[in-house]
Parts: sequence; C-alpha cells; structure tokens
Amino acid sequence: MWVGVRDPRQATKVEHDLVELLVVSASAVLSGADTFIEIEAWAKEKLDWLRQYLKLEQGIPSHDTYIASMTALVWLLHRPLMAEF
Repeated sequence: MWVGVRDPRQATKVEHDLVELLVVSASAVLSGADTFIEIEAWAKEKLDWLRQYLKLEQGIPSHDTYIASMTALVWLLHRPLMAEF
C-alpha cells in the first residue's frame, strides 16, 4: 500500500524507514493511540510483535521523529494544492 510513497525527508538525516513508520503508526492508531506520544508508547510495548513483521533496525522512533516525518509527508502531499494559491 505505501511502497510507492516518496520519502520527503532529508536522506542524510533518515534513521527509520518511512514505510515502517507508517505501518507502526497505522497499527497504533487502529489499536487506540490518539497522539504521537501514544504511538511511541504502543510501539515500545509491542516491539517484539512488530519485529515479527518489520525490521525496525534502529528500534522504535521517538514521538518527535513521528511528528517530523508525518509533517514532511503531509507537506509533500499538500504541496500541489498549495501551489494553486
């Protein structure tokens, strides 16, 4: 589903795979997480389970990483709309 998503983050600063961030975020939200802090906490609690499906080579991202990554992704998706203004 997210394999074709272009990663808008600066390549030299990327530690966590974007698809993994999206999968963890979606899983956490579907499990009841409402904030980035809750996503991080859920992921840390479910780390062993998540590693059955994802590499998570750098572990679980911080809530700040989720915020920055999602902000960059939203900006990328909305940039064409903003150009119209």
